[in-house]
Amino acid sequence: MDTTHLRGQLDELFGPGAAKRAEAIRQRLRENLHGASGILIYGSGRTGRTIARALKSAGLAPLAFLDDTPCKQGIEIDGLAVCSPVEARRRYGDGPTVLVAIFSPGHSFRGTRRRLEELGFRSVLSLFAVAACLPEKLLPFYFFDRPERVLAARDSYYRLFDALSDRRSREELVAHLRFRLEVDLEVLPEPVGLDYGYFAGRLADNVGFIDGGAFDGDSVRAFFQLAGCRFSRVIAFEPDALSFGKLTMYWQGLPDSVRERVELRNAGLWSGSTRLQFNATGTLGSSLGNGQGSEVAVVALDDLPHASFPLFIKYDVEGAERDALLGARRLLARGDTALAVAVYHRADDLWSLPALIREINPAYRFGLRSHMDDGADLMLYAVPPSLRTAQVMECN
Repeated sequence: MDTTHLRGQLDELFGPGAAKRAEAIRQRLRENLHGASGILIYGSGRTGRTIARALKSAGLAPLAFLDDTPCKQGIEIDGLAVCSPVEARRRYGDGPTVLVAIFSPGHSFRGTRRRLEELGFRSVLSLFAVAACLPEKLLPFYFFDRPERVLAARDSYYRLFDALSDRRSREELVAHLRFRLEVDLEVLPEPVGLDYGYFAGRLADNVGFIDGGAFDGDSVRAFFQLAGCRFSRVIAFEPDALSFGKLTMYWQGLPDSVRERVELRNAGLWSGSTRLQFNATGTLGSSLGNGQGSEVAVVALDDLPHASFPLFIKYDVEGAERDALLGARRLLARGDTALAVAVYHRADDLWSLPALIREINPAYRFGLRSHMDDGADLMLYAVPPSLRTAQVMECN
């Protein structure tokens, strides 16, 4: 699909009548939801409970939670029974609409919907469809927001389109914007999985990797798959104590020749070096700046001794990406720092973060890749002009 055709799709999404089309889609979703003979919520975690409360306040009390976790089945959560999908099908029949209320890495709405339909449920909706119906109660939700806010950023999305370096990236952008306006997860591209293949063969042999949000070491592993042993140093930042423990266990299992070049820091990345409140969950959802009773150290990368070698920095810091980028302005201005930045935590990240990066250094070009399903783990790749082809050497 060439650039002209993709720009035409962008013109269609943002053209005359775009707001009316988006509202018509949401009106149909509201009619379907209010016309359902009953509502079941698949997923009794935090997101499912939030959706259940929003439905009740709108006069749409759900019948029950569906959950595959055995220890939850047969109990009540927030006054609703929890049962397996098989039991729910037997008890409630095929009439109720099932709302899939799970948003987490590794989960696929498309896969869950197929499974529920195979059990006999006739109507399955995503949490995004519910959020579109109840925007005053459920939006913004990560990257998903009201259509008028997407349309208001039209010029910013066109600037991003022009700054993207490859066809696949422009396809990603158009698909994600189409989903945000049309609420159809089927239009999203297939994910590439957790890898940094966008930079394959393009990083310098002596690159240093800074991992912002290292979790249990999954992204360090992905970097090793990309770079082999051809790297100078790895510094992995993880503020959550439970995740840092898992990261440490991974580090301890590395070969000596690799482990000696990997440094772990129980800290987050921010615009300055200080301490912040922190919401620690031991999962990928841990986040800076909104915890209660817990503090962690945070670091501005510009405050660290500047490395003499080129850098590759990954930012997946649960909504703190903007602040973390501001803390690395001098590194970005150098012109030899490649970036992979999560742009799915906030509704405007997809356009505002590349705009910030180009404000700091106008020479950057960009790429986009979906690493997970359902719009999760959408990564922006920021490409400095210094990137060159490099050979990858296998570790011993």
